[in-house]
Amino acid sequence: MKRMLLILFLDFIIILNVNSQEFTKDVKPDPKFAKYCLLFHNYVDGLKEFKLLMSDQPDNVSYRQGAAVCYLNLNTDKKKAIELLEWVIKQDKFDEQAYYDLGLAYFQNNRLDDAIKSFNKYISSVKKDVNRIPAQRMIEMCRNAQEYIKTPKNVDITNLGKFINTEYPEFNPFIPSNESMILFNAQRKSNLGNYAFYDGYYPSDIYVTFFKNGKWKAAKHLSSTVNSINIEKIVGLTNNGGQMFILKEDLDGKKQIFYSKKVGKFYRQPEPIFIQEEDYEKIHSLTISPDNNYLIFSATHKGAVGGKDLYLSFRLPNGYWSKSHLIDSTVNTIYDEDFPYFSPDGKTFFFASEGHKSMGGYDIFKGRWNSDSIHIKSIENIGYPINTVLDDQTISLSKSGRYAYISSYRESGFGDLDIYRVIFNDAEPKFSVVHGAILSEDSVRFESVLTKVNNHIDTLNFPINREYKRLLLKKKDSIAAYAELAKKIPYEKIDVKIFAINIKTGENYGNFSARNDTSNYCVILPPGTWKIIFRRNGYQDFIIDDLEIEERDQRNRMIEKNVLLSRKMN
Repeated sequence: MKRMLLILFLDFIIILNVNSQEFTKDVKPDPKFAKYCLLFHNYVDGLKEFKLLMSDQPDNVSYRQGAAVCYLNLNTDKKKAIELLEWVIKQDKFDEQAYYDLGLAYFQNNRLDDAIKSFNKYISSVKKDVNRIPAQRMIEMCRNAQEYIKTPKNVDITNLGKFINTEYPEFNPFIPSNESMILFNAQRKSNLGNYAFYDGYYPSDIYVTFFKNGKWKAAKHLSSTVNSINIEKIVGLTNNGGQMFILKEDLDGKKQIFYSKKVGKFYRQPEPIFIQEEDYEKIHSLTISPDNNYLIFSATHKGAVGGKDLYLSFRLPNGYWSKSHLIDSTVNTIYDEDFPYFSPDGKTFFFASEGHKSMGGYDIFKGRWNSDSIHIKSIENIGYPINTVLDDQTISLSKSGRYAYISSYRESGFGDLDIYRVIFNDAEPKFSVVHGAILSEDSVRFESVLTKVNNHIDTLNFPINREYKRLLLKKKDSIAAYAELAKKIPYEKIDVKIFAINIKTGENYGNFSARNDTSNYCVILPPGTWKIIFRRNGYQDFIIDDLEIEERDQRNRMIEKNVLLSRKMN
């Protein structure tokens, strides 16, 4: 109730403030409102108010420092926080917290040596560090970041584009292991809760996009069966996509975890999850192992190792979940742990943590899961550039483990948190086979085929004209019909050299040749965009250009491309 009163009070101030600025332009900005925004973590409206205050008093130290704090807590141009705070610490009087904040600003902009210096200045300037993450821990993260950035992982990270990402936050993507769809959260103005929440953002709703015809379709808002005017966030998904786990939060700040079953194409009305003796308001996220025997969730309980910790529950014979127990300090630290996740094969366990060897805020970590001993071991950071100096919390993998989906704030994005696809290049890709028949111009002339078929009429045993017309009706293409017909007669030997060129790199992947006994060819290629060149003396090169072999587990594995060689003109 206390939180509800605070939220209502803040909303009342926001309404008054917005109305006064919209209809009464000469009313001065309110420093009390700006401070309340910082108090309740409403950095969106706080930044707007501090900007108005600074326009009236550009040399006010507290206004500049307040604006900098807002920049540090928003996914926007974080370099501006450096400009503001560097000015602040040059003044005669200022709050020593500015050294810590400046350290954060340097840190968030990857100026790690400068960040360490600023954190050390803060440590030497105060008697007690009052920050949730102490300056000394921030220095550790700086050194971790320096180490990880020197040894980046071999990955490609791609923004999923304008049909999924917008100027608003899109985050926490989850996929089934076949990568057929993405479920994710978005805080858009068009959501069912079309109002600013107490943090200045629109309430989160859940969206879905499907992969069809080689691309992701425009994301669609899930129906009111799942979404409401309050906050809904997807916090987990089973590997087959059959169950989605949802965190719901109302205006009073009351939270609860639900699950929603998929029936056909749609997710049904969310239902509560039953875990013995569990306070559901304390749960933040959860996952279920691929064998459906174990449930791991993040929660805030008294007596825990840190704030949010991970807990384990077993499936009981009646289908419900046992009383949970705290996972040991191999995983849990004095800092927060959240967003547990099992890889599709059930062998690797992922989670987000502010502890361990994090390079900044939440990082994604992984460990080996042993279902026999019910133990997680060999914890390691999944590395840069998947993890960054900002918060990185969720990951969702395809069946092969080569592809994953994450969300993060990157300067090249659309303005806030965006959804990205990761390719782990060290994981073996799935190859595709490009194959077909190689025909010379003469060999597919109908008269030539007719002659050859008539010469073998005793073995072929069909009327040639009728067969050709049948194939033409079926193939809708005379060349394809000729090629199919030509399979029924002996091939001439064709000496053809084949080159496969990677268009992105310009490198020749390999030299191939046709089979002399059939004049068919077969080229096995990894994912990428390819140019395949067919070369024969006395003939023009035949080129298959921009052949796309998809970077996906589910793809066209057999690609048929027939080749027609034409003689060079004298």
